[in-house]
Amino acid sequence: MIGDKNNFIERLKQVLPTNWYGEIPETKEGKNNDVLVSLLSGFATLDSFIYSIMEYVKEQMRIQTATDDNLDLIACDYFGDFLIRFPGTNDTDFRRQILATLLEEMATREGMRKAIFNLTGYYPIIWEPFNPDDTGAYNVPNWGYNTGGGYGGHIPYNFWITVYVDGSVMDSYGGLNTETWGYNGIELGDNGAYGNPSLLSTTLTYEQVLAVINRVKVGGTVPHLTLVVL
Repeated sequence: MIGDKNNFIERLKQVLPTNWYGEIPETKEGKNNDVLVSLLSGFATLDSFIYSIMEYVKEQMRIQTATDDNLDLIACDYFGDFLIRFPGTNDTDFRRQILATLLEEMATREGMRKAIFNLTGYYPIIWEPFNPDDTGAYNVPNWGYNTGGGYGGHIPYNFWITVYVDGSVMDSYGGLNTETWGYNGIELGDNGAYGNPSLLSTTLTYEQVLAVINRVKVGGTVPHLTLVVL
């Protein structure tokens, strides 16, 4: 395999002066030049290690192939503190967030929907009181009381947005001495479990979601955010 120890042994053998050692045999046990091969193995092992580091560095220079902390450094280079990897986010998902944020559509309603979906995995509900498509109108068949729409008004440059985020897995479990769970609990619906770090996840905060909205929205517009933890 290119770059492994045996490959470098063969490369070193090819550049040795033949008049020093005569014919150099293949790298197999029982050959006359096993001592030479052992000596070359030391250099080949170091060369192979250096080669693997070079290949690793090449991968880390592109977003599509970077891994580990190098993806976090790339995100910092492009976005500063705006885009931070949340605990438990794997390289594939974080890479998708970086690429989507780098090329995201700005200053449009659809761009806002895509940006929030990229952040949370859920599309938001956006309502603009100055937009007839959101509020409906009199004598329009698909709008009416208890049917759809909402009261509009002359409130330009404002929009209301509802964003859904995942909560921690442990949010659904009760704890000791609570109504939902306890030692020897026998009531129907008792729900509890011993927690551990693997069940914990970070829930997006109001400020983090609002930062994304402010980044994508049209300048001068005012967002009104409702954050719903699922």
